Amino acid sequence: MRRFSLFSLGIVALVLTACSGINLSSGVPEVSLALGDVSLATDTTTGESTLSFSVDAYNVQGAPGGVIRVFNLVNGNKLPAGIELDPCPVSAVKACGPFTKNYTFTYPVGSTPTVGSYKIASLVVVGTNGLSRTITYTPPQPIY
Repeated sequence: MRRFSLFSLGIVALVLTACSGINLSSGVPEVSLALGDVSLATDTTTGESTLSFSVDAYNVQGAPGGVIRVFNLVNGNKLPAGIELDPCPVSAVKACGPFTKNYTFTYPVGSTPTVGSYKIASLVVVGTNGLSRTITYTPPQPIY
């Protein structure tokens, strides 16, 4: 009887060890980012400045689809994203995308954003299975 108990405990230990490597966030996209177009223009009539930029998201090979909900900026602000990511097949030669979100911000006369004021520290992505995950970028991804 004692031999059976030790054998059972050994099997349970092996199963728990094997399960410890399981990624509980499976079913959630793996996202990489790239900066798209950036422009800062001043309207000569009104004097207002307009900052426009795009963020390109890529889903890595073999990753399921989902949605990027929000970009968390270094300064604590948040940019709503709502970027739909298609699943990327394992057979893809490179990451799938780009899946692009465009942003435009207007600044009053005499005011312009400082370079480095827009940096993505992390993002929240939700898989089609409803699981979410925060992906943190070290160093943060600069936008402007």
